[in-house]
Formats: sequence, structure tokens, C-alpha cells
Amino acid sequence: MTKNHPNMLLVEGAQEKRLIPELMEANGVNWGTTKNPIVYIDPLHGFDNLANPGVISARLKLRDLSALGIIIDADDNPLGRWRSIRNAALKSVPTIPESPPKEGLIISTPLG
Repeated sequence: MTKNHPNMLLVEGAQEKRLIPELMEANGVNWGTTKNPIVYIDPLHGFDNLANPGVISARLKLRDLSALGIIIDADDNPLGRWRSIRNAALKSVPTIPESPPKEGLIISTPLG
């Protein structure tokens, strides 16, 4: 079930859902509480679910969404995984670049 939260992070699975808050806290970012985190982490149970165009499109249409992030495990074939995410998001985010920038990527787009 997707929670209505202004900040959402899509991840592949439960391991990332547990790890991200720990990394944030270790780097001085206050995570908040379990019931009131600064970002809702949505584990999608595998890369194929995360790279589904319908999933990304549906999350971008959530009523109160301000920010949507995606973290993927790119240890194996990072460019192929980028292309899959890009293809899944292209209809909703037509400005997404063909190659991932080394410094990361932030795209502002009308949400909802």
C-alpha cells in the first residue's frame, strides 16, 4: 500500500528500506520517526517492479507529492538499469537524460 507523503523514495526492496534511514542518520540527517519520517520509502519488491512505467507514473500523480526519488542497485549493468528507469519515466518526465550524470540528477517537473 502506498502512503500519501510529500516526499517519496522508490527502492527495490526491504533491505534498502532499512539501510537508507541508517545512512541518513549516520550522515547527520534527522530521519524523523517511524510514524513520521522525512521521506516515505516505498519498497517495490524487485527491480522489474521499480522499472514499471505504470508505477512511476502513478507515484508522480499522487495528490500531495512534492518530491519523488528513485534508488536502484546498479552493481551489475548500471547503464542498462539507468536505461530501464529512463524508459519507464520518459512519458512522465520527458527531460530525463540518456546517460546518468555523475553528480546525480534532480529534475523539476509539475507533479500531480
